Amino acid sequence: MEITVRIEKSEDTPGVNDIFIQMPKTQEKLSTQQAVHILIGGVNMLIKSCSNESGIKDYELMEEVIDHLKSEFIDVKSFENLFVDKKYIGDE
Repeated sequence: MEITVRIEKSEDTPGVNDIFIQMPKTQEKLSTQQAVHILIGGVNMLIKSCSNESGIKDYELMEEVIDHLKSEFIDVKSFENLFVDKKYIGDE
């Protein structure tokens, strides 16, 4: 499976980034749950390798990531304030 993540500065809203998650058109579409697990696997690999190049400990970076995820949402039990254009991840 192949997933590409592209981040661009929003032209419409200063200080906001647009995030695009894309897959090849010829690839079978993934469910949201499958895509999340694949992306988290990539994040996991990056976290495990961070001590080798940045000097931050893997557990410190994991804490930062968890705090970051919590800060992205008003209510961590309801993600209604998250916009996902599901046509890009196969949940149409």
